[in-house]
Amino acid sequence: DKAGVDSARRAQELDPLSLIANAVFARVLFFDGRYDEAIAQSRKTLEMDENVFLARLILGRNLAKKGDHDTAIAELERLREVPGGNSETTSLLAHTLASAGRTAEAGKRLGEMIQLSQKRYVQPYDIAVVHVGLGNVDAAFEWLERAYHDRNHQIPLIATVPEFEGLRTDPRWNGFAGRFESRR
Repeated sequence: DKAGVDSARRAQELDPLSLIANAVFARVLFFDGRYDEAIAQSRKTLEMDENVFLARLILGRNLAKKGDHDTAIAELERLREVPGGNSETTSLLAHTLASAGRTAEAGKRLGEMIQLSQKRYVQPYDIAVVHVGLGNVDAAFEWLERAYHDRNHQIPLIATVPEFEGLRTDPRWNGFAGRFESRR
């Protein structure tokens, strides 16, 4: 929303060399649907320091949203090389692979995440993101239900997450979004 964008812009203006302020500004632009501006802001941040994880993650998400799947995949793959990478990166990569029609690769990443979840905690929210990309609507809702019960920190933002657009036409969406919104 406008207030969020204005606040993030102000923080960036107050400390223009802050990597966090610049990356967060890109993230806020992304969630406001201002993809071109978010791409420019992400790149500006990465020019300051190419290792800003959030800026690269947001750049990959923006590029995917704009349909530049090959570049988005390259950016997200690059993040998977970072030590301590997380399931969010893998889920967004798999979602983008699926959106690009590379469903076998996306399915392989999903399998890796599910296998890993048997050894350590993997956020159900991230697994839901992959299922949405693959068009597995019922599975996506199942994993979102798990994320809700796990009190995933991203649930309150679910209505603004572009990767979930594919679920918003499903009759179950309003019930889910309403429950998530009530947890704010």
